Amino acid sequence: MATQTQLHHPGHLRTLERIAPPHQLHHSTPDWQKSTPNWQLTDIFGVISPPYALTGTVGTSIFLSNLPAAQNLPDGMFITWFRHRSAIPCRIFFRWQTQALIQLTDPHYEVRFQRDGFYSLWCQHEAGLYQVGTWPYHTSSTAYWRIRITWWRGSTPQGVWALCTQMDLWIAGGWLSFGILYDTADRWHDSPINRTGLYLESTSNIYDDTEIWKPV
Repeated sequence: MATQTQLHHPGHLRTLERIAPPHQLHHSTPDWQKSTPNWQLTDIFGVISPPYALTGTVGTSIFLSNLPAAQNLPDGMFITWFRHRSAIPCRIFFRWQTQALIQLTDPHYEVRFQRDGFYSLWCQHEAGLYQVGTWPYHTSSTAYWRIRITWWRGSTPQGVWALCTQMDLWIAGGWLSFGILYDTADRWHDSPINRTGLYLESTSNIYDDTEIWKPV
C-alpha cells in the first residue's frame, strides 16, 4: 500500500502519496536520468542509510526522476537528506520542462541551499534567470540535514494565483516550516511535462534517503 500524508497549507489541505521511497538512489539509479556520468554511490562521506549515499565525482550532473508517476508534477513534494562539503549550493529542481539533453538552462524552478547562505527559490525560464525570494534560514554545519520542499498552484495572501513553495527542515524530531514563497508568474502549471530532481557538483553535494511525493 502506498504511503500517504496530509499537509496543511493556508486555505486548503493537501493529500500526497509517496512514489519514490527512501533509498531510491541506493538501488534504483536507472530510475534517474543523468546529464553526465559525473556521479558515484559511496560511503566515504558518511550515510544516513547504509550502504551508500549519492555524490558527484568531477564536474556536475543533473539527476531527474524517470519514474512514470513523476513526469508531470505541477504540484508535488521532494524530501531528501543532504550534506554540504563546501559553499557550493545543493539544488532541488521541480517543474522541469525537458525530457532529453538536460542542462541547467532548461526551463525549471529550483531551490538552492548552501552552507552559510540563505535558502532561495529561483526560476530559469526562456528569457533568463530570476530569484523568486529567500527563506530566513541558513545552515553553517557540514552535518546531514533533512529538507522538505512542497510546491503547488495556490494563491497569495492577496488572492492572486501563484506558484506556492514551502520549505521545511527536520529539526529536533519534527518538521519546522520556514514559510511559503510565491511566484505569481506560476510558470508551467498547465504544462504536460513537470519533472523533479537534484544537482551534483563534484563531491560538494551529498544526498541520501530521497523521496518524491505526488498529490492524490
